[in-house]
Amino acid sequence: MALSALRSAFLVFLVLGFAACGGSSPPAEDASSSDSSSEEKKAEEKSEEPSSEEKKDDDKKDEEKKEESKGPEGGPGPITRTAKDFLTAPETTFMFSFNQSEPKAKAEEKCQAQTKGEGKKMADCMKKASAKFGEDGLQFKQDKGSWYYITLRRKGSTLTTLHKVPFEFGAEKPTSVTLKLTGKDTGKTPWRAVPKEVVVEVPNEFSIAIVDPDHGRLVYEAKIGITSADKGQ
Repeated sequence: MALSALRSAFLVFLVLGFAACGGSSPPAEDASSSDSSSEEKKAEEKSEEPSSEEKKDDDKKDEEKKEESKGPEGGPGPITRTAKDFLTAPETTFMFSFNQSEPKAKAEEKCQAQTKGEGKKMADCMKKASAKFGEDGLQFKQDKGSWYYITLRRKGSTLTTLHKVPFEFGAEKPTSVTLKLTGKDTGKTPWRAVPKEVVVEVPNEFSIAIVDPDHGRLVYEAKIGITSADKGQ
């Protein structure tokens, strides 16, 4: 009798113990609820990423900024003045640069054919070719309210005005300006037929360029402090 009561009590104890253990286990997660949360998180992350169109716009803006920092082709850095302001800067003379101009390439080709590239002969040929242009330069000066387009030749410290023609400013772009020649050439060697206009390129803050009908693209470097051509006439 006592043994039977002891067994019953033991069984009750085991049942209660199992019940307590089962109550302490956390409920299993709902699989569908977990999948749903994961999908929502991915959707939020995707929505935060820029679209392909937005990426293209950003890339385009970055490229434009890079181009601005480089400036126009032919010189370092952006042009900070207008083409007109650069041409008319006080005490500025633009001296011809044979090494940067188209005639140099033409002369090299011709001299190479004549001398077969032989050292001294090639050098003498190129020197002779560059001497044809002398040390010509350009000035854009105002006198008594009128602007003048001036071409000059330098010999030592003396500047001789070859051409001097009044002009008016025409169309202006970020890297060029058109000069409309309006009057008589009063230089030492006046043109028989004065050109109607001259387009002056301003590729950078250090030089200008003009396309000559006979010689091609001619480059002139800005120089400060050269004696005025008017004093050398």
